[in-house]
Amino acid sequence: MKFWQMVTWAETEHYREIARAAEQLGFCGVMNADHAFFPQQVNSPYPYSEDAKPPMPSDSQYPDT
Repeated sequence: MKFWQMVTWAETEHYREIARAAEQLGFCGVMNADHAFFPQQVNSPYPYSEDAKPPMPSDSQYPDT
């Protein structure tokens, strides 16, 4: 079985550190999610947080996978 480490919503400046740690721990690789768009404003409440706000700010870097 192969395990991959997700880096979705991780700060981009931490990607190398995450990749090195994943390699040392025996992960097969790292991967990022692919989204068609990144909304600047979300009008509906985010269902997965206590304050109903998404965990990622609209100005987050989201590199093309």
